[in-house]
Amino acid sequence: MYSKEVLKRFKNPKNAGEIKNADVVAEVGNLKCGDIIKVFLKVEKDKIKEVKFQTYGCVSAIAASDMLCDLAKGKTIEQAQKIKFKDILNKLQGLPPIKYHCSVMAVEALQKAITEYLKNIKKGKTKDKQKDKAQQRTEKTGKILASTTLAKLPQNIKTQKTLAKFGVPCISCPHVHEEENSLTLGQVAKMYGLDIKGLLTELNK
Repeated sequence: MYSKEVLKRFKNPKNAGEIKNADVVAEVGNLKCGDIIKVFLKVEKDKIKEVKFQTYGCVSAIAASDMLCDLAKGKTIEQAQKIKFKDILNKLQGLPPIKYHCSVMAVEALQKAITEYLKNIKKGKTKDKQKDKAQQRTEKTGKILASTTLAKLPQNIKTQKTLAKFGVPCISCPHVHEEENSLTLGQVAKMYGLDIKGLLTELNK
C-alpha cells in the first residue's frame, strides 16, 4: 500500500519540528477535514536555509511534509516556487491516488509561506525607503541649520517680520551686533527656543 520511502518518512521524519524566530510561518488545512500542515522557513540571501514542518494528519500527510522540506531546503525562493506535488510523489515513490491531496497540501503550505515572506520583504523595503527619505530630510535640515547664518538670509521686510514673529531680533536693526548676524539658524534656535521647522516653513513661503 505504502512505499518504503513513505513509511520511513512517517516513522522517522527528518524535518519535523519548528524553527524559533522563523522568517515566516504558514499553515494550510482544517481540523474538520482532518489534515493540517504548518511550514516554517528561515531564509538567508534569497535561499531557504532551513525549513521544518508540523503536521497533524495521516501517514501520507506527514511523509509528504517531510519530503517537501528536503526538496525546498537550499533552494532559492524562485526555485522553491517551482516545486510541484508530482515532485513529492516521485521522491516518495508514489502515494495511493486517494492520498495525492496530501502532497498538494504540502506544496500549498510552502507556497503560502513564500508568498507571505515576499510580502514581508516588500513591506520592509517600503519602510526602509521611508526611513531613508526621512533621514535625508533630517540631514538636509541639519545642513541648513549649520550653514545658514542670519546675515545670509534675504535682507528684506518679509525676513524681518518672520524673525520678529519668532522672537528673533531684527537683523537690520542698529542695536543688533555684527556677531549676532554671524549666528547660524541652529544656534539661534537654541538661544531663543524656536520652533525651527515653523521658522524654516515661514521663511520659504
